[in-house]
Amino acid sequence: LLASGPVFLHSILVRLVQPNPDFKYNIHDPAKDGGSLGFLTSTALHPVGPFYLHSPSGKVEVRLTAGTQLHLTVDHMEASKDFHRYVFSEVLRVTDLMVAREGELLVVPLKDKNQLDLQLLTSFNEPEPEFDMEHFDQLVVSPMYKSVKEHYFIEHLVTSLGVEDKMPGSSETFQTYYRARYGLEVEDLAEPLLRISSASRRPDMLRPGQPSVRKDRLGLGPEEGASLFLPQLCRVERLAAGLWRQ
Repeated sequence: LLASGPVFLHSILVRLVQPNPDFKYNIHDPAKDGGSLGFLTSTALHPVGPFYLHSPSGKVEVRLTAGTQLHLTVDHMEASKDFHRYVFSEVLRVTDLMVAREGELLVVPLKDKNQLDLQLLTSFNEPEPEFDMEHFDQLVVSPMYKSVKEHYFIEHLVTSLGVEDKMPGSSETFQTYYRARYGLEVEDLAEPLLRISSASRRPDMLRPGQPSVRKDRLGLGPEEGASLFLPQLCRVERLAAGLWRQ
């Protein structure tokens, strides 16, 4: 984007066209998300696509729409730069030194596929969101006790185990594990556990990834080998899981 001049918004339209039958987690169709992504440029570009990429959930079709002109305030432009920086430093983990320079495009969040999501943009200046158990599947979380920040999706809530139960394949309970390993006391003994999956991005989406199927080695059921977290020991990211996956 240029410091002075017009601003054009382009929408990135993504939909799942061929689900991956070997994917061991919940299938994600971007077309069903409440939000989507777009980018800002100083020149209106022509439509592009369709072209095809491969997400963990399967083959997706991608289209880029023609640009529509926007009038942004200085505050909204700065918020767009902050969001762009967040995407590359936190979501994609490309670099934590991302600086938006004049002439470069900016990645932005959209609502209704073609409108800038100003509410999400401005939320980056607000306090950290709280854990919303009712919409757990739309959360991206990071365990607060890890020395290096890691991000995860929540696949489902686990009610068959509690924090006072032994961890699958271990003689330790969840409660004693967190006390011994991290020096943390679990305060809410009634909350469900979280079965999670990594939110790390796969860098190569031009070809299908390798199939991954969990094997039940010990006969302990679907939670065997799964990573289980406690909501009270997790931080919540501002970006919804669907948008993060996109």
